[in-house]
Amino acid sequence: MPAPYAAWAFNEGAGTVIKDYSGNGRDMTISGTNSWVTGKYYPDAFQPGASGADGAIWNNGSAIAALAGDVTVMLWYLHTAGTTTTLSHAGGLYSSPGTSRLSVYSYRNRSSIASSPHMTLRDSAATIVDAGVNGTVADSSWHNVAFVYHASGAMDEYLDGTLLSPTITPATANPIGTTVVEIGAGSILSTAAAQAAVQDMRVFASALTAADIASFMDTPVAGVPAGPGLMMASFP
Repeated sequence: MPAPYAAWAFNEGAGTVIKDYSGNGRDMTISGTNSWVTGKYYPDAFQPGASGADGAIWNNGSAIAALAGDVTVMLWYLHTAGTTTTLSHAGGLYSSPGTSRLSVYSYRNRSSIASSPHMTLRDSAATIVDAGVNGTVADSSWHNVAFVYHASGAMDEYLDGTLLSPTITPATANPIGTTVVEIGAGSILSTAAAQAAVQDMRVFASALTAADIASFMDTPVAGVPAGPGLMMASFP
């Protein structure tokens, strides 16, 4: 199985740090006003606040050459029930705060296309490419979304382990580039409102297969309690 570039459970329930379980030391820092809700696998999941000062972020302060080619981003999200907005941000990759390169939305309506989940890619020329317009899930249940970007330009999106079609191939190859310096969840990285709780977010410097995605989707980042008094296993 491919090793993750970073893996966050978002199960802390308190504090200012989101632990990276990949072993690569890419912990996120929480800022602003946020909350914790019941998680998919754990007692807690991270719910970013709705202002631009809220959320969690990892910023290494330099170019990330490892993410210059194939990239996979996957996470569990829970859209906030009863809310509608044109931009309901969950997480993504950025070159600077508010400058998206690959964004995941629990709901987005852009150019009269309403979809959930919704992915957008933006290249260095600020050209935006949409993916995931086939999805229509914006309910009060947890859903897994996985986005596979191939350096050749093809983009695949999976919802709950199922490939959404068609595969989208933009004219611009490698929009991720080598300047991505931030990975995060919450509106601290976007002007969008944060209306989704986040759990088990993983980033890979590789293009995962459908079998890989199914396996990771059902394997918690931080494991789950097996019963009273038993230790939690770690599954990056």
